[in-house]
Amino acid sequence: MKKLSTAGRILSILTACVCAGFRNEGMPLCGCVVRHHSELLAADGCGACSCTDGSDGHLSARVVEIRATDNDNQSATGASPCPTSLVEIEIAFAVYRCIHLTDDGLAAPDEVLADEAQQFLADAEVMRRAAMCCELPAELGTWWKRATTWSPLSSGGCAGGELRVVVTGTPRVARLITVETTPVGVSS
Repeated sequence: MKKLSTAGRILSILTACVCAGFRNEGMPLCGCVVRHHSELLAADGCGACSCTDGSDGHLSARVVEIRATDNDNQSATGASPCPTSLVEIEIAFAVYRCIHLTDDGLAAPDEVLADEAQQFLADAEVMRRAAMCCELPAELGTWWKRATTWSPLSSGGCAGGELRVVVTGTPRVARLITVETTPVGVSS
């Protein structure tokens, strides 16, 4: 049993939607994980470069920042201990896939690099569409989402990109809830 905050529930729901988006597009990933640290997912999943089912790539998701969007938490009698302002939850989704290297460790030919670049841009589109089309339960309050930036990533024999999504709203759940949890995503 784990305690999940509103931000934790939103992160888990959006991560499940993004992972499902890749499966629905016929681009399944080897794994989808939620991380809690400021660093991106280490490109440690690229050692195998493919899963037992033939898919490749790994997705990690993390909350980058939670911030109030205004100073509307003051009451007529002074500061209120209960937040009433809008909250922004910035989430980063990163996908890494293996890239082709030559035997001497140099970059692959231009046409291979162009194909890989197209794959990473397709990944960005799938992440954006899946996150933006994901419905959050009404019990969490009223939320809206906007995709802000996508940036390319590379590390060793892996490359990919990170998409930032900002979820804005007023949390309806004022307390932590206890839920039975299972790992988010797919694993082979």
